[in-house]
Amino acid sequence: MKTIKNIILSLAVVLGFTACVNDLNVTPIDPNVVQDFDENALFCKLYNAFAQTGNKGGGGDADITTDDEGYCGFFRTLCVLNEFPTDAYWWIWNNDGGVMATLTLSWDAANPFVSKLYNRLNYGITMANLYLDNTKDATDKEHLARRAEARFIRAYNYYYMLDFFGKAPFTTTVDMQTPDQIVGKDLYDWLIKEINEFMPEMYETTGGLVGIYRATQPAAQMLLARLYLNAEIYTGTADWANAAKYAGMVKDNHHFDLAPNFSHIFMGDNDHNDAKCEMIFLAQQDGQHNRSDAGSQYAIAACRTEGMNDHGVSAAWGCNRCRPELVMKFFPGKTRSEVIALGNGHDEFTMPAVAGDDRAMFCQKADAGFEAEFCGCYHGNGQLLKSNWALCKWTNLYSDGTSPTWTSYTDTDVPLIRMSEAYLTYAEALYRQDPTSQEALEALNAVRRRAHASEFTALTDEIICDEWLREFYLEGRRRIDLIRWHEFAGPQAWPYNWEGRGGAQVCSFVGEVCDPANENNSSDKDATDQLVAPIAVDAHFNLYPIPSSECAANPNMKQNPGY
Repeated sequence: MKTIKNIILSLAVVLGFTACVNDLNVTPIDPNVVQDFDENALFCKLYNAFAQTGNKGGGGDADITTDDEGYCGFFRTLCVLNEFPTDAYWWIWNNDGGVMATLTLSWDAANPFVSKLYNRLNYGITMANLYLDNTKDATDKEHLARRAEARFIRAYNYYYMLDFFGKAPFTTTVDMQTPDQIVGKDLYDWLIKEINEFMPEMYETTGGLVGIYRATQPAAQMLLARLYLNAEIYTGTADWANAAKYAGMVKDNHHFDLAPNFSHIFMGDNDHNDAKCEMIFLAQQDGQHNRSDAGSQYAIAACRTEGMNDHGVSAAWGCNRCRPELVMKFFPGKTRSEVIALGNGHDEFTMPAVAGDDRAMFCQKADAGFEAEFCGCYHGNGQLLKSNWALCKWTNLYSDGTSPTWTSYTDTDVPLIRMSEAYLTYAEALYRQDPTSQEALEALNAVRRRAHASEFTALTDEIICDEWLREFYLEGRRRIDLIRWHEFAGPQAWPYNWEGRGGAQVCSFVGEVCDPANENNSSDKDATDQLVAPIAVDAHFNLYPIPSSECAANPNMKQNPGY
């Protein structure tokens, strides 16, 4: 992280938005350069740090010290560490430093992606502390709301510290003291108390003085719901009742609703199309004024190649592909061979009808550079052969069929909290208390009805865990759900396996031999369609390590077990 010294009144104006303060369209700042305190600029930067990686837009003057600014943004680091190690997708640029370790659950304390996220979260906490230090004498309603929002942003970053690392360097002010460590239940308890303290001072919902990009009470309620949903992981004691309570508050809030069209949530005009009702907390992206390679640009460009359908942005990196397990979640009861045949020649516009689910936005067209096969087998030299299903959930096109004026960067805002999370949290929390709950069934089926997917008549553990993936793949959360269902790491997770998990050789079909020299390992020849024996991944991988550089710089931070 950049060294921050003497910054109680340290701000620099370097980049602007284009409208009113109410929508956060003021000039964000770099809190590392000594200038006079500019409250509006810093308030904007609190939110802008969820969307950009630095102060120039698209790259330059990075917020944190990094070898690759494009990799260090908030949303992208969530995707790398929450989805690369899971059954969601595979990053085929596996020579990027640290990538292979994240794909195969074999990272260590020197992994660069771990430090990128750790530093990004600490940066957000530091900025929030800076704002709070300099506005503590405010008494009017607007400033009290702004301070509550700053506390929300600080809590949101601390929540991810708890989830990824199980501990954090803890401070609620900006000073030169070395922060003490706060661990597990203590951080959880502080977050619950903190959110309940500031939430009443937030605006109840967007509208009036509050633009759509400012956090309101429903965002805080959903942060509480997230904490309570994972309470057993964080503290050892479950709290399903409170998870259901706070998720239910949001679910029943008439200011929000499930968007009628799932695809519109991830389009370039999602700040004003009919998906706006779903958005509880957004990171703004604007192709002209608020640009980044780490927000929706990442989610779109990484999944596209030349020859695929127009996606509204010129970038097409072609480095992200489905793992077979993701696609199979949309075809329950089908073998891999059957799914290969069903998907052959289809793209993101026709695949949903094949799968019977609007969320199955995949491309498997040969003329787009994809063969009609799944990835073949992972082996120890770091290759994953023929990963040929593309994820096309995100696009920069507009819902009215038009294209954006600016195509170098995306307009598609990133929903950090959206309404369907309230529904699925409510469903799971009720189910955990009563597996026969009809309310739980109805809440989950409401999400499926929106996607025009067939409804379930009863719920199971597997159904709920899989539904989280179907609804939220490529949104940076899959690891959290797998850990909660004891399917990520540790001996309980062994019965569920996916390609590349644990770094061992895994083949798509029983009986195949992984031959690194043979690109034809993958085929639809064997209908048994089972992965080889599950791979043991030690339970310590359920938490990431404290970066080795942080342990060296801060003796108060103790390393997590196993690293």
